[in-house]
Amino acid sequence: RFTSLAGFVPIGILLSLQKLSKSSLSALVYLIFICAVYGIVGIAATLALDRHMYGFTVFPVLGNIDFNVLQGNGRLYGTHPFHWYLTAGIPAISGMLFPLFFLG
Repeated sequence: RFTSLAGFVPIGILLSLQKLSKSSLSALVYLIFICAVYGIVGIAATLALDRHMYGFTVFPVLGNIDFNVLQGNGRLYGTHPFHWYLTAGIPAISGMLFPLFFLG
């Protein structure tokens, strides 16, 4: 889901910084390469499946961004303060694993 980026991006950044401090820059480049490969494969699979199901090429994430961000209709579902992702969003996504996040 697009909304799970709020939980995965900070964890990925922390993992990258941890790798950078423990080893050379080549390990960080390798980690970014692996993430890019899986990201491209995921996007390609999504595009192929959506094309098969809808009968034409569509990228639903762009529709979500257009509706919620550009048109501002996301507020129809309610709004949260700026700190919501840190205080409620990430804990809700990570569930029982959240305390382990602080242990490293």
